[in-house]
Amino acid sequence: MIHADSCVFAICVCCSKARCGTVSYILLNLCISLMTLLIVFFITDQFADTPRGCRISNIVRYYLVLVSLMWNGVEGHNMYRMLIKVFNTGTQSHVVLKAGLIAWGS
Repeated sequence: MIHADSCVFAICVCCSKARCGTVSYILLNLCISLMTLLIVFFITDQFADTPRGCRISNIVRYYLVLVSLMWNGVEGHNMYRMLIKVFNTGTQSHVVLKAGLIAWGS
């Protein structure tokens, strides 16, 4: 899983053509949240020995799980807009910025 996320991340960072759309930015944020979640899963096992460390690691894990689920929801909404809504009822400006503020929790 972490290899696939890192490959997508590397492609989006290296290729300028891959970063040209809203879909790419949403996918990049989803991959970043999933990679961060997997890294935190591996690292927090060392800090779970004390009650405080366990509590902090669980808070970070829950936050990252919710962030990943929110980015999945953003991706689902974007796919709905692209595939189901046939007629363009209006253009939305700064879609990725608004989705980032909602998904990363501000």
